Amino acid sequence: MPLIRPQNLDAERAVISVLLTNRDRYYEMERMLRPDMFFGLDNALVYKTIEDLYSEGRAPDVLVVKEVLNRGGEYDSIGGDSYFNQLPEGSELEVNFGEYVGIVSDSYTLRRVIDAGIKITNIGYTDSAVTALDVMFKETNSVLDASSFGTDSFPVGEVMSEELAAFLYRLDHPGSDGIKTQFGNFDLLTGGGLRKTDEVIIAARPGVGKTTLALRWLLNLAKQGIPVAFFSYEMSKPQLMQRMMSMESGVGLTRIRGGLVSGADVGKVVEASTAIMSLPIYINSNAGASVSEVVADTKRLVRSSGIQAIAVDYLQLMPHRTEYATQDLGQIARRLKILAMDSDITVLALSQLNRMVEMRSEKIPLLSDLRQSGNLEEHADIVLMIYREETYVQNEANRGRADLLVRKNRNGPIATLPMRFSANTVDFAGCAAEEMIGG
Repeated sequence: MPLIRPQNLDAERAVISVLLTNRDRYYEMERMLRPDMFFGLDNALVYKTIEDLYSEGRAPDVLVVKEVLNRGGEYDSIGGDSYFNQLPEGSELEVNFGEYVGIVSDSYTLRRVIDAGIKITNIGYTDSAVTALDVMFKETNSVLDASSFGTDSFPVGEVMSEELAAFLYRLDHPGSDGIKTQFGNFDLLTGGGLRKTDEVIIAARPGVGKTTLALRWLLNLAKQGIPVAFFSYEMSKPQLMQRMMSMESGVGLTRIRGGLVSGADVGKVVEASTAIMSLPIYINSNAGASVSEVVADTKRLVRSSGIQAIAVDYLQLMPHRTEYATQDLGQIARRLKILAMDSDITVLALSQLNRMVEMRSEKIPLLSDLRQSGNLEEHADIVLMIYREETYVQNEANRGRADLLVRKNRNGPIATLPMRFSANTVDFAGCAAEEMIGG
């Protein structure tokens, strides 16, 4: 009786069914499976189609996958409608999704072991011992590499060698590791500005300026030729454009929104708007976008446009998967941190502070004011909080004054960094490098 190659077509179909009904699952296992790991050629083709759609930032479902296969002339090759009619119900299989992925991966590894064994056996009959041993080692390593797909372990010597070279480069180019925000005191405190792979939380009470600070920093990056993206859950695209018009022209936001601009200021707004049009800034104002869609769109922009930083405004407005919003926020923050590391970008994650700030006589926010918003600070490399005394007490002494409170800095000191705020243009400006107060 002939032996059957290891396979489990039911597990393969289960994986595909779940991916067609729950996009979040794809990002849990995208580095664990490849199309060639599926035994069924029809399953491999459908999985590759799903993978391609995710990489393009699109959300695959049965209708979309059918359309893509049809346009590629491959729909009939998988069996047409009968293939999809035979798929199990994905929502019923989610609880064991990890098991199905493991079965598909293990079956693939066993097939590789069999193929390697056959090759080694055949070489043993036909070639020298030295050649046979060489083939055996190569095939064994090939199988091990295949079975460890998705892992990222490197010998310390290799990693240290790269970092030593980077250190020696920084000696001749101080601050070259960072992306400068043009806020001198922040760039100095962080050794060069924003860092790739970092997640930076920018937190404040409503109306204090977290959107404004994120927009200002992204504008400053873009004006250095650095591609960036802004994901807004609170403001429409026209509102964001009006903000940027005002920030870059110096003409009051209220006047721009109300069409009350005249004389030379019209030219300032047109000139600023024209300059903004040429900047590498991408705007996404889909208020219903899940964290998975943000991840997919960001990865697409990294590949197509080389973006180096994104801002998400703001975390509490992102759709939650369960009724446990606090727990979901922690999971969202973790997903964004993984995105920063995997895509080698900076993620600015904006967050509301809880109401405890308002209940104290001292309104300066503390790290504890963030903790009831999920475990956001645990995943962040830097936690920044904005404080403007004039939002509580207005006088000449505090007019336009703002403080950027560095409440957590995983790789450096904490401090209070003075800023300037313009209520007219709703904009922040940084202060000189030497202007900071130690934490």
